[in-house]
Amino acid sequence: MAAGNNTLVAKATSWPDRYADICIEMKELWDKLSNEDVRLYHIEPEQFFIRLKEKQGVSREVAERCMAQIKAECGCDNGRFA
Repeated sequence: MAAGNNTLVAKATSWPDRYADICIEMKELWDKLSNEDVRLYHIEPEQFFIRLKEKQGVSREVAERCMAQIKAECGCDNGRFA
């Protein structure tokens, strides 16, 4: 039975779930961003920070600190999601 519980925990903390958590947190924090804008963070970070500044008025430095906190809270601060 314990093995089954460990499997459930592993599924709940898989990287796709954590990726989704990061995206949700980003949308909650910066409500003017579209899903495409959020996706830019993961594929073209430079463009993401430009768009964030345009839409939300948030500097790159502030955004990087926020993202570090979001990733740490989601358990994703190992660099895989940046």
